[in-house]
Formats: sequence, structure tokens, C-alpha cells
Amino acid sequence: MTYFPVVTSKGTITVPAKIRKQLGIKPGIRLAIEVNKKGNAEILRPIDIKEIRQRNQQFMKKNKIGPITDEQITKAWQDAAIERYKRSLE
Repeated sequence: MTYFPVVTSKGTITVPAKIRKQLGIKPGIRLAIEVNKKGNAEILRPIDIKEIRQRNQQFMKKNKIGPITDEQITKAWQDAAIERYKRSLE
């Protein structure tokens, strides 16, 4: 089924309740969105910052790396999304 959420002036999109319930989307959960080469966006899956933090801690322990802040994780995620978008325009 296709839904047509509205984007606010601040860029906020309201995910319909039926989709939130189906995907288990709760407040604070981030959505992984991928833009393909055709310019279409797909929501890949909801991802909780706690999950990112846990994976980060496992990686750091395995590779003996110091801690990374939530802000650094968010920035890296945003930078990666921008790079994927740029590549999709090529």
C-alpha cells in the first residue's frame, strides 16, 4: 500500500500510525532511508540509536578503539547519506 505523508516546513514527515505499528517505530527511533540512482527513496528499516551504540561498542572492543559520541555517530551517518546521494546523481 502507498501512503502520502506531508513534509512540514521544518522537513518533518509524519509516518502513518499503521506503518509505525507494523514496523515497530517508536519515538526516538531513526529510520534508515536510501536514495537510489533513479532518485527514489526507500525506508530500509527503523534503527534505534541504542542499536548503533551497541554495534559501535562491539566494534571498538574488537578493534581496540576509544569511545565515539552519539554526535559523532549521527554526523558520520549524515555524511554517509550525503555521499550516497551524491553518487546517485552521477
